[in-house]
Amino acid sequence: KISSVEHPKMSSIVLYPNPNSGILNIETGDQVFPIPASILDANGRLIKNFLIEGFHTTLDVSDFSAGVYFMKIGDGLIKFVVE
Repeated sequence: KISSVEHPKMSSIVLYPNPNSGILNIETGDQVFPIPASILDANGRLIKNFLIEGFHTTLDVSDFSAGVYFMKIGDGLIKFVVE
């Protein structure tokens, strides 16, 4: 499954596969890089800050506990699940 968000100030951001247990792929449209991003848990606690530095970025989520997470980019949130 693919999760995506449209943000008025940026092209689409796509995360896959979702659910995930290893490497999360992050794809962006035409952007100005780097793009600051954060991972939040289901309670809104900050798990990780990172930069999206290109059209295709990977994020290792294999050490995340199983559950629901959100990637925050600007004002947008994208939900993803770690199994």
